Amino acid sequence: MLVNHPDRFSLSAAPTLDIEAPRAGVPPHAFDAEALSELRPMCLIREVAARSPVFGPSTGSGSVYFLEDGAVRLFRLAEDGHETSLGYVAPGEVFGMPILLRREPDERFASAVCRSVVWRIPRDPFRRWLASRPCFAVVLGAQLERRLRRLEDRVDDLAARDVRQRVLRALHDLALAFGRPNGNGSVTLDLPLTQAELASLVGSTRQTVNASLRTLLTERILQRDGRRLVLLSNGAAEPAVRAES
Repeated sequence: MLVNHPDRFSLSAAPTLDIEAPRAGVPPHAFDAEALSELRPMCLIREVAARSPVFGPSTGSGSVYFLEDGAVRLFRLAEDGHETSLGYVAPGEVFGMPILLRREPDERFASAVCRSVVWRIPRDPFRRWLASRPCFAVVLGAQLERRLRRLEDRVDDLAARDVRQRVLRALHDLALAFGRPNGNGSVTLDLPLTQAELASLVGSTRQTVNASLRTLLTERILQRDGRRLVLLSNGAAEPAVRAES
């Protein structure tokens, strides 16, 4: 039990993470089969190798992107080379959407975390298509709202939670999109996440995140399965975080 410890999550009576049930935290799929068949002729579809770039500020302008399969990390790069993770894109999501509202280049970078299939959709044809399919504009708005809410939560966490708490919350959120249930209450995070990337996501250092992971492993909240992390039945509970609205 970790109840009543001021620096720990309360795991008592926390709701279980149900990967197979619809959740507000799970990204809605942007397009149905009919929409994909209409968009395919206007797209450049390519397979991107793991750890390879999808776009950058000088290469992504003029297009939006749809992730068919895999996982993509969005991040910013400071002048000193420091990376700040902005989040992860799951299959069925559209990204690079700021270009729909303005023509200035997107200042973010996108990189494939694993082998990924990415559709590159030219801005103007997509805008015309979207104008004739307003129902899909609502879905894209929901995806944008979800990402904004995640960023707001991360800002709150930086002020209110220690690194251990932020790591556990980040793993829980990633499991909503990339988790694979094991049938025994545990969930495997099917995402090849490095400690440096996790540190960038939670606003800490790799060394501190490594120490937090060791603590969670010792507490039997996490375990390792090769290079993957597994949230055990008590770690797969959403601990003392705001309920999804």
